[in-house]
Amino acid sequence: MTVHSPLISSLPPSCHQIMDFDLVTLDGKLILVGSPGKDRLACTWDPARDRWARFELDVPDEDFPRTDLTALGAAMVNGRIVIGGGGDRQGFAMWDLETGKVRLSAQEGGMDSVVRADFGDRSRLLVGFAGTWGVELWDPSVAEPEDGHDDDADLDEADDSVAEAEQPSPYDSLVHIEELTRK
Repeated sequence: MTVHSPLISSLPPSCHQIMDFDLVTLDGKLILVGSPGKDRLACTWDPARDRWARFELDVPDEDFPRTDLTALGAAMVNGRIVIGGGGDRQGFAMWDLETGKVRLSAQEGGMDSVVRADFGDRSRLLVGFAGTWGVELWDPSVAEPEDGHDDDADLDEADDSVAEAEQPSPYDSLVHIEELTRK
């Protein structure tokens, strides 16, 4: 009888488990991007070198100070890894993995699953919700993280104060697929 075993096996350091993961290709290398089930953390694993890296994520919504990241998708945007996800207690949000900056604030409600769909050279994140047939398709390349600098701010001529730059609506890149009904 043949005994089968994995090609390689590795445990993430300081992470007890991987709740969900996706795979991306970075600089020609396959990289696992995972959610370790701990608040405000994500991790990567380079299986060719058996190297793990841990990344801290910014809070996706001031009204919800912890991160519920039990469903995760990852995409490459301009050479950077962008992750999107959420969970039962947190709606969909997106982050720049390396900096941890929020690219898209958490949406209302919870969510169940995220799957990356590639269309040619563009990736989208397909988000599913519990108890509904509805899904949402998000473009991870649209929103950019805030850098905390006022370089992009506009001066208000009337009072010489600095006004915040207008941010794109997260709904600008949303394609909502309504419930499917049989006729």
